Amino acid sequence: MIERTYSDFQDHLIKLESAGLLRKISRPINKDTELHPLVRWQFRGGVPECKRKAWFFENVVDSKGRRYNMPVVVGALATTPEVYRIGMAVELDAIGKHWEQAIANPISPIEVNIAPCQETIWKEDELVGEGKGLDALPIPISTPGYDCAPYFTATNCTTKDPETGVQNMGTYRAGLKSSNRLCVRMASRTGGAGGYEHWCKYRELGKKMPCAFVVGAPPHVAFTGPQKLPKNMDEMDVAGGLAGEPIHIVRCKTVDLTVPADAELVIEGFVETDYLEPEAPFGESHGHIALEEFNMQMHVTAITSKTKPVLASIISQVTPSESSVIKRVAYEPMFLAHLRDNLGIQGIENVTLHEPLTNLRKVAFIRMTREAKTTEIWRALYGISNFRADCGKYVVAVSEDINPLNGNEILWSITQRANPIQDIHVLKHRAGGHGPKSGRSTDSTMLIDATIKSTLANRTIPSRQSLNIRKARETVILSHLQDNLGIQGIKKIAVGGSEPSTPHFIILTMERGSLRSEIWRALNGTANFRNTSIKLVVAVDDDIDPYNSDSIFWALAYRCNPALDSTIISYGEATQSSGAEIYEFSSGSSLLIDATMEGEVMPPLALPTRQFMEKAAEIWKELELPTLNPEMPWFGPNLGDWNDRWEQMARRAAEGNYAENGRLTAQQIERGLKPGTPLRQLRPEID
Repeated sequence: MIERTYSDFQDHLIKLESAGLLRKISRPINKDTELHPLVRWQFRGGVPECKRKAWFFENVVDSKGRRYNMPVVVGALATTPEVYRIGMAVELDAIGKHWEQAIANPISPIEVNIAPCQETIWKEDELVGEGKGLDALPIPISTPGYDCAPYFTATNCTTKDPETGVQNMGTYRAGLKSSNRLCVRMASRTGGAGGYEHWCKYRELGKKMPCAFVVGAPPHVAFTGPQKLPKNMDEMDVAGGLAGEPIHIVRCKTVDLTVPADAELVIEGFVETDYLEPEAPFGESHGHIALEEFNMQMHVTAITSKTKPVLASIISQVTPSESSVIKRVAYEPMFLAHLRDNLGIQGIENVTLHEPLTNLRKVAFIRMTREAKTTEIWRALYGISNFRADCGKYVVAVSEDINPLNGNEILWSITQRANPIQDIHVLKHRAGGHGPKSGRSTDSTMLIDATIKSTLANRTIPSRQSLNIRKARETVILSHLQDNLGIQGIKKIAVGGSEPSTPHFIILTMERGSLRSEIWRALNGTANFRNTSIKLVVAVDDDIDPYNSDSIFWALAYRCNPALDSTIISYGEATQSSGAEIYEFSSGSSLLIDATMEGEVMPPLALPTRQFMEKAAEIWKELELPTLNPEMPWFGPNLGDWNDRWEQMARRAAEGNYAENGRLTAQQIERGLKPGTPLRQLRPEID
C-alpha cells in the first residue's frame, strides 16, 4: 500500500475537533426536518463568523422513525475561513497563491488497486427496495418546506470526456428519486461546464454517460469542485498540486472512471442521454428555490464506501453559507491577482466580494489608495466586471478609509463621493448569471467610482444622524409623496440607512405588485423634493429591510437590471449640503433605481420554512447553545411563485415520502430537451 501524508475527510474532522471547531450532537436529529435548519441558525441567528463550527450528528433519524448507523457532518469544509484553512493546510493569507501554484504545477494522481472507499460494495439487488441502496443513506433535506427530496450537496461529480479521456469533477446537486435512481443538475455556464459538455458529447454518440458521485473526498480534492478551473484540466491533478503529492485514485467497480481512493462514499452509475426527468424544487446557492425543470436521470449501478463512512453535506442556499465561504476565500485573492498581475493596475489595496444574501457574484468592492489615478480606478472597475461572466454586476471603487465589509460605509461613500452623472457607468449586454430564472435573458453592469475626488475632502466618516431628525424627514417626504403627489403603494420611507447614515440616501418601500408608473413617480418625486442634494433613491419591495445594507444590496443584485431599471437625473449646477465632502464637480445629479420584483412574484427564498426553523431553534435552546439573535430573513418566505403541486412534493419529502415524488416524475420523462428546461414551459397547466 502506497503511503499518503495528505488528510482524508476523517483525518480532517479530527483536526477540526482538536481546534475546537467541531460540534458533536448525540441527541436524535431528524435529517428530513431538523438537521439543516439547526446548522442554518448559526448563519441566520446572529452568531459571529468566528464562533461557527462544523456539526457532527452521531444519531440521525428520519421522519418515519428510521435510525441510521452512519453519522452526518455539515460544515466541515468551510463553515469559516479557518475551517477552510485547516483543510487546505496553509496559512489563510497564502491560500490564493497556493491555488495559483497548484494550477501552474499540477501533480498527476497515482492509481492504487486496494482502496478504503471500496471496503464495502453494494450492487444489483442490494440497491433496490426500501432501506437499500440510496435509501439506506442518511441524506438530509437541505430546505425543509420547499425541497422535493433529500439531496447530495457536498459532491465531487466525476465524468470523462469521451474524446480526450480527460476527467472532470464538479459540484453538482443530485436528488433522490428512488433507492437506485438520482436526478442530477449539471448546469451549463458561460465558458463551458465540464460535466454538461461531456453529457452533450455522449448524447451525440447515442450512449449513456458513466458518472460517479464522490461524497466525503479528501479536503484538497473536495475544494476543487467549487473552484472554476481552466477547461480540460483534471481536478485530481490540481488537488495533487494543493496537497504537494499525488492523490491516490482507484478505478470504479461498474463504470470506467477513477475516483479518490480515500473517499467516504462513491455512487457509481450511468446518466441517461436520451431523455430527461423533472427535477427540483430545491434551494439553490443563489438564494432562491430552483423550480421544477427537466434534468439528467442517473441509474445507480454500485455504491462503495469505507467500512465506517461519514456522510458529508454542505450548507448552501442563502449566503453567508459554507459554499460562499469556499468561494470567497479562494475568489478574492484570484480577483486581486488578476488586477495587479495580469492587468498591472496600480493603487489597489484589496478586492472584496459582497457575501451576505448576494452570494459573492453580484457585488464587488475595490479599495484603492488615495493616490490612485482616476485611469487606474476605472481600469480596475472594468477589469473586475470583465474577469468572470457571472461576477461583478455592481462594482464599486472606494478609498482606503472605507471598510468594504461594512455595507453602510459603502453606501455612505457612494452618496458622499460620487456624482452619478460623472462617476457611474452602465454597461449593457451582460449574461444573467447565477440566479432565479426570470423573463429576462440578459442583465447589465453598473460601475461606480466612489473614491475621494478632492485633496480637500473630509476623510472622517460622520456619526449616526439623530433619530428624531431622521424620522421627521421621513415623515415629511412620505407626506409629500402621498398627499401632495397622490402616489399609491408607498409603505415606508427610510432615510440614510443605518450607521454611518446620510441624508443623501433614500429608500422607498413599496407594496408588492405596485404599478411601475407609481414606483417611478415615487422615485422622481423623492429626488426632486426640495433642494436637498439627494444622491441616491432606491425603491424596494416590502420584504426588504430598508435599514439593512445587506438587504438593500440583495435587492439590487436580484431585482434590478441597471440598464433598464435605473436612471440619472442631472441638475446642472452641483449642490452642496451640510456635512457633504468638498467636490470639484461641475454639475449635480441623482441616481434613481427600481429594485422591486419584476411583476408580482419570484421563487421562494431558499431557507427552511418558518415551522422548521422554529423547531430547530427549540432544539438549539435545548442543547444550551449561545442565545440566538435572529437576522432577517431567518426563514424562507413564499414570494409568490409557488403552487400546490410543489407544496405537496415538499410535504411528502418532509414526511419521508420522497420516493412517491420520484414515482410521479418518472412518468413525465421527455426526449429532445435541453437540461434546465422549466417544466411549466411544456406543461403550463401545472400552475
